[in-house]
Amino acid sequence: MKNNECGAFILSETRNGERIVSCGGRISTKPGTAIELYKKATSKEKNLKLISKVVSSGHKTVLEHHYFNLAFNNVSIFVEQFLIEFRIASFTIKSGRYVNFSSAGFNLPDSFTNEQKKLIKSHYKKMFSYYDKFVSRGIPVEDARFVLPYGLKTNIYMSLNARELVHVICAMIYGRGSRYEEVR
Repeated sequence: MKNNECGAFILSETRNGERIVSCGGRISTKPGTAIELYKKATSKEKNLKLISKVVSSGHKTVLEHHYFNLAFNNVSIFVEQFLIEFRIASFTIKSGRYVNFSSAGFNLPDSFTNEQKKLIKSHYKKMFSYYDKFVSRGIPVEDARFVLPYGLKTNIYMSLNARELVHVICAMIYGRGSRYEEVR
């Protein structure tokens, strides 16, 4: 992953996540303690098959035992706002109150024509120049940020369980997010 690369990246996930999730599917229907069931759940293939069966039966809560930590690199504030609607996740976002965004850059939809891109780039550059002027004159970045564009690049850490991750992905691909190129 390059510093200027745009997108979502899995940084970490629950160790033995599929094993834990499959045990969540077994605990209510199988005899034995939680530890006994975990010790027996050594076949990844059987675990995944059980998870598929349990989830397709509508019991998605078992997915909540698998946790993911994601990084969203150089996405727009628009994507940030879309993501933070998922309140079952935890977020840490680059703060415009503390960080100088002078060199952050911006994202543009591919659907813009070359003429539209040229026009919006010119407008965004003016907005960044106003921001720089305000900051250079002693206005705190916290206040200067109000002139920055919605396409401003930002970075986000997001932690969520697998159930919510499935919800977010479905919303991005099939739901409201599917209307927006950068979210898709």
